[in-house]
Amino acid sequence: MALNIRKMVAFDLGQVVDLVEALTDESPVYRGKRFNRKRTTDFATHFCFGGANAFGYVAETEAEELVGFIAVHVGDSPTHDIRVAREVGLFVRQAYRGTSAAVRMIKAAEQEVLRYDADEFWLGVSTGIEPEKTTRLFEKLGFERASWGVMKEVKNNV
Repeated sequence: MALNIRKMVAFDLGQVVDLVEALTDESPVYRGKRFNRKRTTDFATHFCFGGANAFGYVAETEAEELVGFIAVHVGDSPTHDIRVAREVGLFVRQAYRGTSAAVRMIKAAEQEVLRYDADEFWLGVSTGIEPEKTTRLFEKLGFERASWGVMKEVKNNV
C-alpha cells in the first residue's frame, strides 16, 4: 500500500473537501451538524494558496486517490515574540489508519513549519475521533501534552 505524501495543490480541492465531509460524518463532535461544501472549499483553498501563513499536505494512493490531509496555519503569537504553527485539520480515512499516512504527513508538515520560521508546532484532536489513540501517536512523534480543550454547544442550550 504505497502512499505518496505531497503538498496540497488546487487540483486536490474536490477530494480534500470530500475528506472533510467524511471526517464530519465520522466525528462525534461534528456529526449531525449541517456540512457546508462551499465554506469548506473556501477554507481548503486557503491551504493550497496560503502563501506566507498556511499550507497543507495530502496522502495519495498510487491510483491518485487522496486518503488523508493535514492543514497548518503559521502566525505570530498575539502575546509572545514567537511564531506558532497550528494544525487546523488532520484526517486519514479509516482504511488507511495504522499505515504511515499520518506519521509521514505530520513529519512533512513539521519540516515545512521550520521553513516558516515557527518556534512551536501544535497538533490537536478536536473532532473526537479516537482522541486517546491519536494523542499517543502525537506523543510518539515527540509532541507533549500542553493544553486541554473542552466544548459546549450554547446556541440551543441558552
